[in-house]
Formats: sequence, structure tokens, C-alpha cells
Amino acid sequence: IFDIQSWKIMSCIWAVVPLINMIFFTKVPIASLMNEGEKGLTVKQLFHNKIFWVLMVMMICAGASEQAVSQWASTFAETGLGVSKAIGDLAGPMLFALLMICANVCATALMIMCLSRYMIYHTALFYIAGLMCLVEAAGPYMKKRKDKSHGL
Repeated sequence: IFDIQSWKIMSCIWAVVPLINMIFFTKVPIASLMNEGEKGLTVKQLFHNKIFWVLMVMMICAGASEQAVSQWASTFAETGLGVSKAIGDLAGPMLFALLMICANVCATALMIMCLSRYMIYHTALFYIAGLMCLVEAAGPYMKKRKDKSHGL
């Protein structure tokens, strides 16, 4: 059952796990976000809300882009690191997952930090970086303008 010829059976066995999770999730008590006396949206009202559909499309696009990057990661690991396909298929998604974990940890740490302290100490760096990008982008335009004013 664990060989390559029985992959269909293994995929059916693994498909049972989400089904069991779905059944268990229906039994989980979830606290209401509504105060006493408030009424939430019905499913019909939710489906008529344009913001809901915009957010739904954004979530689908985010999932699709994450899937594309995870597929690309193995090829990148193969060519960039010069390893075999088997190692690239393992190392690429593993490194992608590790970097995703690091990004989430950093984002959480930034959200937990005191925002005012972060803004006071780091805003100047963002302004300087933005000015450097602006100067770099405007450099060719300014040079052309300077050359025209000198008659060159």
C-alpha cells in the first residue's frame, strides 16, 4: 500500500483526514462576536456585499500566488544551489516555509512593538530611503534638464 503504484489509494486515505477535521470542527464551540441584541448578516446579505467578494478574490489570488511560489521554489533551489531534483524538491519548499515563518514572526513582533516608538525611531530611515529612491529615479531627468540649460 505504501509503494508508488498505489498512490491513488494513499491519496484517498489522506483525503479522509480533512473530512474528519470538518466533522470535529462542527462540534467546536465558537464565541459570538455580537453583543446582546445585535443581529448579524445573513448569508444572502453577505453574498450581496461587494467588499466580501473583493476580499474573497484577494484570498484566492493570495493562495494561488503562494502555490506558484512554492512550486517555483524547488526549481530555484535546483538551479540556484546546483543540487539534484530530489534535493531541490525538498529544499525549495522547506526554505520557502522557513522564510514564511520568519516573515510571520517578524510581522507579529512589529505589531506587538509600541507603534509610537517604532515610528519615532524608524520613520526617519524610511524617509531617507524614499528620498534616495526619488533622487535616483529623478537623476536622469535632472541631468537632461541641466544639459539643456547649458546648451549641450
